[in-house]
Amino acid sequence: MMNNIRKSRLIKGSVFFCAVFVFFISFLVKYQIADGEKYSYITDRTSVSKRKVTAARGIILDRNARALVSNRQGNTIIFLYDKFPSYKKQQERNDVISELIELFEKAGEEWENCLPITLDKNNNAQFKEKTDTEIRFMKSRDMLHLNDYATAQNCYDALVERYGLEVYPKETQIKIMGVCFSMKYLLFSEATPYVFARDVSIGLVSAIKENSDIFRGVDVQIDNYREYSDGTLAPHVLGFVGAISSEEYNTQKEILKEKLSDNTITQEEKILLENNKYELNDVCGKNGIEAYAERYLRGKNGILMTLTDAEGNVLQEYSVLPEQGATVVSTIDAGLQKASADALQKILDQQRDKTIFDTAGAILVLDVKTGAIRACVSNPTYDISKYTEIYPQLIKDKTAPLWNRALMSTYAPGSTIKPAMAIAALTEGTVTPSTTFRCGGTFKYLDTTFSCLASHGSLNVRQSLRYSCNIYYYNVGKNLGIEKMNYYCRLLGLGQETGLELPEAKGILAGKTSREASGGVWYPGDTVQAAIGQSDNLFTPIQLVNYCATIANGGIRFKPYIIDSVFSSDMKTLVYKTKPEVIENLDFSKENLDLVKAGMRDVVTLGGCSSYFKDCVVKAAAKTGTSQIIKKADNGASVKTNNGFVIAFAPYDDPEIAVIEVCENVQGGSAISGAVCEVFNYYFTNLKDFSAPEEYNELIF
Repeated sequence: MMNNIRKSRLIKGSVFFCAVFVFFISFLVKYQIADGEKYSYITDRTSVSKRKVTAARGIILDRNARALVSNRQGNTIIFLYDKFPSYKKQQERNDVISELIELFEKAGEEWENCLPITLDKNNNAQFKEKTDTEIRFMKSRDMLHLNDYATAQNCYDALVERYGLEVYPKETQIKIMGVCFSMKYLLFSEATPYVFARDVSIGLVSAIKENSDIFRGVDVQIDNYREYSDGTLAPHVLGFVGAISSEEYNTQKEILKEKLSDNTITQEEKILLENNKYELNDVCGKNGIEAYAERYLRGKNGILMTLTDAEGNVLQEYSVLPEQGATVVSTIDAGLQKASADALQKILDQQRDKTIFDTAGAILVLDVKTGAIRACVSNPTYDISKYTEIYPQLIKDKTAPLWNRALMSTYAPGSTIKPAMAIAALTEGTVTPSTTFRCGGTFKYLDTTFSCLASHGSLNVRQSLRYSCNIYYYNVGKNLGIEKMNYYCRLLGLGQETGLELPEAKGILAGKTSREASGGVWYPGDTVQAAIGQSDNLFTPIQLVNYCATIANGGIRFKPYIIDSVFSSDMKTLVYKTKPEVIENLDFSKENLDLVKAGMRDVVTLGGCSSYFKDCVVKAAAKTGTSQIIKKADNGASVKTNNGFVIAFAPYDDPEIAVIEVCENVQGGSAISGAVCEVFNYYFTNLKDFSAPEEYNELIF
């Protein structure tokens, strides 16, 4: 009985399985054969693609949440891989590109081009400078497969053949091949559209849209571009963004490779890392805060999925939303920056009539209690909002407006070094507060006679600062020796990098080591010259203002900084906050520091710059300096000229800020000190006390 039941079930199961099998076979026959053409048509007309969407860059604020750098929307012209004529249809490509170039030339607008070849006036090909990476790629197996020693003309001829450009004149050939090469070099693909031109006018956009039948595969993409509240305000500090270089791209490629090699990250995290990798057509921060804070300012890219259905309808949605970069809050006060720049410009204009050379300079304002930079001015300057269009003029300008004198220039400091020498002598005990040296206008040391600007008579250390007596400090230098002098200079941060986030020069401390390194000989007389800020001493303005701040605050040398904090783009989350960092807590006696500060106070009230400080709204202290240099005039003659310096702090009784002013080719330090007074007047008249800590997520820091 059981055997019959089992046999019946087996037969029924077999019949059911056969029926299902026959059904599916019939369905597949109908789908693939009977209705195959219909479904193939539907499949061919349905496509899904995904494209990276570049995130907006983060903004940069001043310390009071005033926007210094933000974003605006602009038009980018791109080629879409799935719609642009393929490489197999090169002549169609050439037609589209040549029409597009002609349109841009008529409008007077530029397009992207990374071809490392140019034509000289005789139409002979030559390589562009600083394009070694592009040249190597062009000659490589992936491109032209030429020998390393192939000439520019060899490469040019091979490109003409590769892209079928024989029918065009040379001036058109090089333009078309420039675009074609750039497409190959920048890895033009479905996931990476080719950027033909950035930030183009609405007129060009309209022309391209109206002639879509001619410009097949050419599309307009809305992108974010940098916008400045005032393009002349702190361009050397803010920096700018530009096309990523080959070196920068390779560096980022290695960083990504290292991140992807981490076995602990998920597949989803790997996809996001790949989506945020730098492409050769990306932009990045090139200098200033834009470069230093690149990792914060660069946003997280999105992924846009595009579905085109059988009826041609286009449906789009984000599988990953783009995320704007973080907000970087600088320590700069926009109002103080503007006031400092105006004060410096006024002084330079006044002094320009008194010299045959161009005047230039810098002003820095530093918080003596934290090391935060409140203003950083370099002059000559430029309008960063017009950087691209005026760049050819900027690089030819002999006054070097792109150079950041506040951080990168080094100067013989003149008499501004004397407070450091006074501290060294008092601390070492080679002088006391009552020690005097007699100044008769000259000082003989071994077989050399050195001079002073006046005959001051007998002076103590406080008086030596007021009168800036060279004879006093010749004696100080002789008694201390160069090694002790340099020891105290190093303690005060002179002749060494401060640790600021932005690039800075190191400078030089005069001495046997540095002299012999440059092939010279150190003589005993150089020691006494170094004591008055001459000889080989070369310091940056940022070093001088930090040294002044160290004296002002009682001997604490802070690490200067220019990034206050970083917040998420919506300002709700604190990402990073700079904490003031003490580099040296100097064990100088309060009595000695107070004596030196009193001498600096006398400079303002009784000394050479007292007339310039008579209207100062706050009690200040300062030390001026002048260093003489010899420069070549346009006629080839050697001419003596002066660099002037002022280091100052205020209020005298409870210092808050320190200031350095440096001016090139001026009368001297005292003559330029009015600008420092204007900086103090603005700060203590217009600015509130920001020393109290603010709550996070507030817009005032």
